Amino acid sequence: MISIWSIFVTIIISNLLVVLFCFLSKKTSYIKMLGIPVLLTLLLMIIVRILIPMEFPYTKVFFSTNLLPKIDTFLRTPLSTVLMLKNISLFSLIGVVWLTGIVISMIRLLSNQYHLKRSFKFCPVKTDIDQDIFLKVASEYKLPKRLKIIETSAVSIPMIFGFVSPTIVFPISNFTSEEQYFVLRHELEHYHNRDIWVKTLIELICAIYWWNPFVYALRKRSDCILEINVDFSISKTWEETKRLRYLQFLLNTYKKSRLSTQKII
Repeated sequence: MISIWSIFVTIIISNLLVVLFCFLSKKTSYIKMLGIPVLLTLLLMIIVRILIPMEFPYTKVFFSTNLLPKIDTFLRTPLSTVLMLKNISLFSLIGVVWLTGIVISMIRLLSNQYHLKRSFKFCPVKTDIDQDIFLKVASEYKLPKRLKIIETSAVSIPMIFGFVSPTIVFPISNFTSEEQYFVLRHELEHYHNRDIWVKTLIELICAIYWWNPFVYALRKRSDCILEINVDFSISKTWEETKRLRYLQFLLNTYKKSRLSTQKII
């Protein structure tokens, strides 16, 4: 059952879990000690808990006869004596503001996704992909049937977009054959790990709890963990020299992204 207090408890518990997740995922030593699977499990627990703000059958209820009833009465008391609003309580006012923010955030989120998808629709297909590299990647992954590879100056780093019909987006740059391999492996690993779904759910959480700074911290740290997971997964069987070249490529890509952002600003 969903109630005012189940939502309140969900927010408190979720915020505590987010703090724990951010703390454990911030230091490399903690990540090595716990392992990526543990952190990803914690991340999924947080997502599920936030999106299901209800009291479960096994929940143990603690009764309050002093503080919580007073807070509940205060929230439900009409504001007519203060703001001349008849039959409107502070709780109702908070609910209206929250719901309005959700609607605005959802419209903004859907609009951004629509314009992003529309802009990619008219981008040219990347034709200079090394066929040997593409066949090598195809032998290592089960490629999506409707996979599309494009390039555009609208992005500064490679990315993948789309759930059913994924599109790998290359920035316009002179990638070597090996760098093309790194990009394809990296983005397809995101796709097969369902990272796109995870990121979308977190964006949905940010739209719903738009006023909560903890959800934005969760988005930032979860992106880092998903990237670390992908980088480790695809490079764990490589020899040291190849792994170093991959790390250097990631570093160069990050520097180009930062430089591009500074130029825009």
